[in-house]
Amino acid sequence: MASIGVQFDDNGKAYAPKIDYPSEVAPQTPAKPKPRTGRDGGPMSPQPKPAAAAPVIEFKTEAEVEAANLPKGTKIKVGGRLAEVQ
Repeated sequence: MASIGVQFDDNGKAYAPKIDYPSEVAPQTPAKPKPRTGRDGGPMSPQPKPAAAAPVIEFKTEAEVEAANLPKGTKIKVGGRLAEVQ
């Protein structure tokens, strides 16, 4: 019975041993987050950062805009008014 943890006193009577529990629980440090992994278990590629807004190009006339030959979707200002190249 002693092999399974039952203890006996000098008279052969079984008793429960006194267990000293700590009065305070030690503070636990927070666990570090696990690194993100891809499908194959390797590290994931970094997420792309959002692109910074392109500055608005200012023109005085529409003729200057056409001469600049800008790609479609470019934000411009013509005569003080916001526009987008079509």
